[in-house]
Amino acid sequence: MPNFYFIEQVNSKRRALDVKVFRQFSISAAEYLILANSKRNNNNNNNKDNNHDNGHIKNVDPCIFLTDGEAISIRESMVDIITEEEAIDLLMPGYDEFGNYILQSAAIAATNADASNAAIGSSSSTDREVYFVAVLNDEDAIEKEFNNQNGVVGVVSAKLRRFPSPHVYLANMRVHPFVQRRGIGSALLSSVCQYAESLNIHSYKQFGEDDGSEGSLKCRKVLLTVDNNNLHAIQMYEKFGFRHLDRNEEFGVMEFPLQ
Repeated sequence: MPNFYFIEQVNSKRRALDVKVFRQFSISAAEYLILANSKRNNNNNNNKDNNHDNGHIKNVDPCIFLTDGEAISIRESMVDIITEEEAIDLLMPGYDEFGNYILQSAAIAATNADASNAAIGSSSSTDREVYFVAVLNDEDAIEKEFNNQNGVVGVVSAKLRRFPSPHVYLANMRVHPFVQRRGIGSALLSSVCQYAESLNIHSYKQFGEDDGSEGSLKCRKVLLTVDNNNLHAIQMYEKFGFRHLDRNEEFGVMEFPLQ
């Protein structure tokens, strides 16, 4: 029996928006078009009585919440957006066509340039986040329950970090409650581990030995943090092969050694 889902790496602006919708950081392009169309119709309606009832405003400009608490309203944004692609561009400022957050990448590059003399990495000490998603194969289920995020029912992110030794930091793990305990979490973890194993980090051999000679380091582990009271997640990580590394009163650090 074929899987009812598949795993893929986010590689488009459209899919990156699906992730934000799934994480409730944005509305979808389709929802934006509906709101923009409603606002446009209101603007074209010269009957003020349609907007007021006994002095109370009936139509309130909707607000679209974006990542990091940023928000825009239909009143402030363009209401003549008519295509889904235009809506995606409006909802995803700072992202390139491959779904990469360009502003984040620029900030990382600037930070690592300042620290280049101390960093073990020849190019950067941390890289952009890479996202993996679980997507339903069931068109009926997508249409009924998960249409706004185009079938995305699970997500996880992975970021290469080079200190204190090269490793991938796993974060933003979430599986929709409707499809939990059906293997999606483990499949997302496997995708991150495979990604980490594929990395080949070019680096200077030693700290402070900027002699122009370069070698390479393999990423040796995946690290994550998890709240101590998230017992279901801890059990899943333990079953997958993660082991406890450190813990305080609020959360613990777990690692998965790579081959």
